[in-house]
Amino acid sequence: MSCWLTLYRAAGPAPRDQDAATRAFARVYSRVRQTRYDVVHNHAFDAPAIALAGSVNVPVVHTLHLPPELAIAAALRDAASGGQPPVVAGVSAFQASAWSQVARVDAILPPYVPTRLIPWSSAAGGGAVFAGRLSPEKGAAEAIDIAQLAGMQIDVYGDAYDADYAREQIGRRRDLPGVSVHPGVTRPSLWTAMARAQWFCAQRDGTSHSAWPPPRRKPAGLR
Repeated sequence: MSCWLTLYRAAGPAPRDQDAATRAFARVYSRVRQTRYDVVHNHAFDAPAIALAGSVNVPVVHTLHLPPELAIAAALRDAASGGQPPVVAGVSAFQASAWSQVARVDAILPPYVPTRLIPWSSAAGGGAVFAGRLSPEKGAAEAIDIAQLAGMQIDVYGDAYDADYAREQIGRRRDLPGVSVHPGVTRPSLWTAMARAQWFCAQRDGTSHSAWPPPRRKPAGLR
């Protein structure tokens, strides 16, 4: 299934082929039923992924990692009324609060980062690092603009989730002075880049944009 058929855009409604998603997740859960699992953990942000999960007859956890959407909320409410309601988790208190207005949220699963594995230095770093997929809700274009206003070099790491956004918003910024745009890299490589920077911003759930000095100072966290 081509990913653009079910592409999520936070900036506004976009055609999402639910038939394609239904076919894809029906195949996924069919394979799941062929093997014994203790729990199924779903990260897909598609209503069919939630609606069809009840067919696996094992405990299911749905993690919400994007802003509230009516179709997803409706699927969660329907699933909660079934004989084996799933556990619904958010990735931050802010996000859980927003989702709780439209659906039940049972837990918060913060995306903790193993900061002890990130290289540490007592010397000051330079420049900024942004890491996150290239889509409007992550704010890569805004990160570049902020770095430009601050007169700071910036390295952007991320793959094009939204091809139109990557072309129109990141493409026209990649040749600006001090801007370097890189494809997604492994976590250890990203941590090394963070340790060299003066500031970094890493996006995980699309609900906020935050930056901290890297681990040469005591890490405050990562979203």
